[in-house]
Amino acid sequence: MSHTIKRITERLTPAEASIVNQRINDCLSTVGVHEDIALFALDIGEARQANCSSKSNGSKVVVIIRNGRPVTAMLRAANQRVSPMSMRVDRVIRMD
Repeated sequence: MSHTIKRITERLTPAEASIVNQRINDCLSTVGVHEDIALFALDIGEARQANCSSKSNGSKVVVIIRNGRPVTAMLRAANQRVSPMSMRVDRVIRMD
C-alpha cells in the first residue's frame, strides 16, 4: 500500500476517499505531470483529528503531487496559510 493511499484510508471515509481519488485523477488530466502540486481536494466540513503520529488535523484534505504521483495526503486547517511557498510546490489547486 502506498503512503498516500494509507494516509487517505486512515483519515477519510470510503465515500470521501472516492471523491479525493477522482479529484486527483481530474487534476492530473488537466494539469499534467510536470509540476509539483498541492491539491485541495475536499472540504470535509469539520475539523478532524487523524489517528497518526503527525497529529494531522483540519477540515481540508490536501494531496501533494510530485511528478504526476501523489506522495502524501494531509488534513489542514482552513485558517492555515496557503501558498506555493508554504506548501513547497509549484502550484496550489483548489477543487474543494
